[in-house]
Order: sequence, then C-alpha cells, then structure tokens
Amino acid sequence: MRGIRWIIGEDGALKLWVMAIIVAIFWGGEYWRRQLWEPDEARYAYVSTEMQQDGHWLVPHRNREYYAHKPPLMFWLINAASVLNGGEINQVTTRIPTWLGTSLSLWATGRIAAMLFGGTAGLMAPALLAVSALFWRLSGAGHIDGLLCGLQMLAFWLLLSASRETASRPGLRRVGAYLAMGLAVLSKGPVGLLVPLGAWVAFCLFSGCRSRRQQWHCIWGIPLALLPTALWLGSIVYFNAAPDGYFDELLFKQNIGRASGSFAVGHKRPFWYFFVYFFGDFMPWTPLFPAALIALRRDNDVRRMARGVAAWGLFVLFFFTLSTTKRNLYTLMAYPAAAILLAAGWDRIRNAPVRMRIVSQRLLAGILILAGVVMASAEGVMALLQKAAPVSLMALIPGGCVLLLAGIVLLRTTHDQNLTRWLATAAGGIAYTLAITAFLLYPVLNTVKTPHALVAAAKTRLPAHQDLLLYRIHGEIQALYCRTRGRQYHNPTALVEAMRAQQTGMVVLESSRFHEIAEVPEVKASECGHFNMGQKEMLWIAFKR
Repeated sequence: MRGIRWIIGEDGALKLWVMAIIVAIFWGGEYWRRQLWEPDEARYAYVSTEMQQDGHWLVPHRNREYYAHKPPLMFWLINAASVLNGGEINQVTTRIPTWLGTSLSLWATGRIAAMLFGGTAGLMAPALLAVSALFWRLSGAGHIDGLLCGLQMLAFWLLLSASRETASRPGLRRVGAYLAMGLAVLSKGPVGLLVPLGAWVAFCLFSGCRSRRQQWHCIWGIPLALLPTALWLGSIVYFNAAPDGYFDELLFKQNIGRASGSFAVGHKRPFWYFFVYFFGDFMPWTPLFPAALIALRRDNDVRRMARGVAAWGLFVLFFFTLSTTKRNLYTLMAYPAAAILLAAGWDRIRNAPVRMRIVSQRLLAGILILAGVVMASAEGVMALLQKAAPVSLMALIPGGCVLLLAGIVLLRTTHDQNLTRWLATAAGGIAYTLAITAFLLYPVLNTVKTPHALVAAAKTRLPAHQDLLLYRIHGEIQALYCRTRGRQYHNPTALVEAMRAQQTGMVVLESSRFHEIAEVPEVKASECGHFNMGQKEMLWIAFKR
C-alpha cells in the first residue's frame, strides 16, 4: 500500500512526477524521432535560435525583424532547455515546454476529477484526455498551446483546491493560481488570464458554489497575474529595446485584430466552427459522451458538480466563438472538462439506459476495428490500386493490428460487468497504437515534411553566414534547417536589390510565384532547383555574380 501511495496521492490521482514520466514515455518517441515541422514548431525553434544568437532576450525576432505575434515565455523556455543540450536547439529542446504543459494539464485534470468525482475518475480522466485526438496531436509537438493549457489548468486546480473548507494555505494556493495565469499571459497573451478565470466563474455559478465566486481574491489576484507581463514590458521600455511599431502590433493588432478578424484572414471561421469540430477533436470518445452525460444527470450526488464542469467547457467554446478568427487549438482547455465528464459519467454508467450504453460501446469498438483495418491494409490497398503513396505505409501495420485487436476485444466484452475495465482497455489499446505509430511513422514522414533537398543544395551554394533570401514566404523552416538567417522580401524590386548587394547566395520561394521574377536578369542567369515539402512545391535559386 505504501508503494501505491508513493505513486498515487491521497485523493486517488497520480502525483506530478509520475505524470511527467508517463508523458515523457508516451510522447517520447515523437519528441525524439520526429524532426521539427512547419508551421509552428519550426517557427518557434527559429525565433528561439535568433534570440540566442543575437541576444534579443526581451523582444523576439524573426528574419532579423521583431516578432510580435507571441510574448517571449515559450522562447525563453526553449533556450533554457537548450542549456541541457550544450546550447543546441533541436526537436527535443523545442518540445520541452510542451512536455511541461502536458504534464501539468494531465496532472491537474486528474486532481480535479478526483476532487469532484472520486479516485476512479481521477485516474481515468487523464488517460482519456491523453489519447483524445486534438490533445494527443498538440502534446507531441512544440506548440505554445500545450504550455498554455498546462498553466491554465494549474491555475484552475489551485483555485478549486483553495475553495475547499479543509484546504491548507488557501491564500498561498490563490497566489499560485494567479501567478500561473500570469505565466500563461506571458506565453500567449490575455487569453492566459481571461479563459481560466472565466471558466472558474462559470464553474462556480453552475455548480451551485456561488460563495466561492464571491470571494474577493480577484481584486488583488488580477493585478498579480498581470505582474509578470508588466515586468517584461517595463524592462523593454527601460532598456529601450522596442523597435518602432512593436508595441502597437503586440498589444493591439495581435489581440483586438485577431478577435475582430482584421488580422490573420486565413483563420476566419463561421460562428458554429468550434461546436462542430469539438466532437471530431474529442474522438474516439465522442460516441460514449451522451450516455456518460445522462448517467451524471441521473446521479443526484454529483449532478451539480457535473453541471459546473460542463459550464467550464462550454465557456471556453463560447469565449472563442465570439472571435472572428478561429483555430481548434484555441479551445484546448475545454477538452480536460470533457474528459472529466466522461470519466465521471462512465464510473456511474449503470445510471444510463442499458441499450444506449451498449450501442455507444459497440459504436466505439466498430470505429476502432474500422480504423485498424484501414491502417493495417493501407500499403496493400495502394499496391492493388497501383498508386504510390508519398511514403511507405508499412509503419501503419503494427498500430493497425493493435487497434484491430483492441476493437475486437471491446466488441466481445460489451456485456462485461466491469465497465471501468472495459474503458481502461479501450484507452490502453488506443494509447499503444498512437505511441507505436508515432515512433515508426514520423521518421518516414520527416523526408517529406522537412527541406532536406534544400539543405543539400545549400551546402555547396550558400556561403557560410550568408542570409537565405525568402521571396514572399516567412521561410522559418528553410532558414532553420540551412542553419542560417532568413531575409524576407515582398516584391521583385527589393529582392533584386538584395541579390545585387549580397552577390552570392540563394533565394527560396514557392514555385507558383516564380513567374513574378522569371524575367529578372539575375534570375535568368542563376541555377534553379525544385523541392517539395508536403503539398508545397518549392523552388531554390542559386545566384552568383
């Protein structure tokens, strides 16, 4: 029993250090074997590299120009992680912040579930969340949203635990909550404060615990949460480190502009976007969700708490629905709420209609069987159709076989009396499939997702320490892999001037834009080469006077 308590806390949830090890093992194959892909991962690694090399510790830079899209916490953490690797920023060090955020998210999810619904939910909720589609994908990559969600969930748990009558040091817990929100703001802006605080208020209102909301800690807590960002901005002003236009873009265009739709036109979505994509991004658990909600609704002992957790998740979805620009990763904090509801509801699933429960179980088993068949047979089907896939699909076979076997076992045990064991079997089978598939498939995909053909050409055509000229692309991944700096140009005139000034070097652009500079004499006299990155057809031009 002592050994169990060493791993599992008194509330029935896993301890943080155990969760961190599990996260490292589960996503470790991806952290290690998948190289940095665009857009976000390569961008953050590139910005962090430029910060390290040029000493722009207060104002991040990209392609020798200020980068105001994000505050600096992610880039600071990547550089801090690189110290463990001799200062080198690579795929592992870029994902260390994600590992920290994912560990916090899953740990806080387990603690909240155990606190509200018991130890079984505290163990199952993190397992369900870890293998849900969106959370699994983002937690394996170097995205800011993984770190952001971890800090938000930490803040939510600290507020919840501080509200208990038996809580030890509630004031200190609230201080920790607001500091966690402050770090979240320093990672991605105001959403780091508004989302967890709004989710907390929604939880209190709908769980019937309004006395928790009426506590006055917000009066001093919000200024405390803004303190880290204030210190950062104050340092920029004090050291006169802000280029012209930096504050305007950081404080207004990147926040008000995104919400109103005047910025990031490519992310404009209709108002119903999140309420459709949420169910797809919560797969494969979506078929079980209705029965679990009904089970919770029929349990008078936990109905109010379930209503509060549902309000938390719905608040996150509604909050980002108000914004014109939408991406599914914005709503990541809603998925822990969904996992908690599913875990708690399944622990009480016998309250749900039997037919509905069995149908949902069979539907999940059928989805896994179908997915397993598709994965295991993909290579053979492509051969029969005499079509060539961009990469070998043999790496899908082991995971497909595991998923197929798990689906069959689940289908045959639909009437198992131990329904918690049934759900744990499903989570285990899916987790093993995801881990082994990522370990085997991602190295194969590296060949088409990274610009290795460009790197080979640059070794003999791009002089050391020479800028890589980028025509109408940001080109972070190209500059990162060529181990140089990028310079971005938006019109042919500026590009030609840079080519003449540099005399020797390389230009990278999308093939579809070559006609814009094809008649330039410097281009006509240059060597050209094509390379692909995923669906993108790219072109390099090596010039020399």
